[in-house]
Amino acid sequence: MTELTSQHGRRGRPGRAPAARAWRPAVQLPGAALLAAGLALGAWLQNPRPAGALDLGILKALIPLRTAGLEAFYKLVEFWDGPQATPWIIAVVSLLIALRGHRAAGLVFGVMTGLSWLPGHVAKDLFPRDRPPAVTQPVWEVTGANSFPSGHTGLVVAAAVAAFLVMTCLGHRKGRWWLLGGLLAWAVVVGWSRMATSVHFPSDVLGGALLDGGMAASTLYQIFGVIMLLGALCVIALHRTFKGESEAMMESVPAAAH
Repeated sequence: MTELTSQHGRRGRPGRAPAARAWRPAVQLPGAALLAAGLALGAWLQNPRPAGALDLGILKALIPLRTAGLEAFYKLVEFWDGPQATPWIIAVVSLLIALRGHRAAGLVFGVMTGLSWLPGHVAKDLFPRDRPPAVTQPVWEVTGANSFPSGHTGLVVAAAVAAFLVMTCLGHRKGRWWLLGGLLAWAVVVGWSRMATSVHFPSDVLGGALLDGGMAASTLYQIFGVIMLLGALCVIALHRTFKGESEAMMESVPAAAH
């Protein structure tokens, strides 16, 4: 039976988890730092803080670069890297990895990439931020205070980190760098498309990369992912509960009191 060598020299059977030890501080601590930086950025940018001059200036500078062909390409990017298609792509890739005899590795890739999408949704709920204003001439009308972060960009960065770590543990030392470079290049294309269409600020794109990439590194092993998932769900539940109570209290106050 063909054996599998991890980056730390351990050997095991195909289909086993890519690594046996759950605590990898060299990977998880930088990931946690990136995740914390993304959360801090969201807390800084949230409403009612207005959009900064740099954010607005970059979006305005990209307006003359638009063409009909590029806008059609950006629309394809939005679909294939969005919630309509991405879960299926992740599932297919995970299945293909498993069918090659690495069942646990396929599961790890799917879990890591899926969990890494979570911080973006948490941040959108915790740190409301208005979408780019009309002065940036958005290509598509996207409304709501859900600009931060860019989930499309974050997902590709998360997939790049997850793929790199899985490829490393499967022993593909050269191929992992080609895959990482290709996915990060695609992340740049995705981030550019979100800014070029003025559906996200540049700081939203940066926030998505920090949050989801950091989450991917932090959830290198499933136990940390499960803990962070449960913690995030509790934060969302508490935030929505207090928000609902606050809104209900405001509505109960007579208009004359204002």
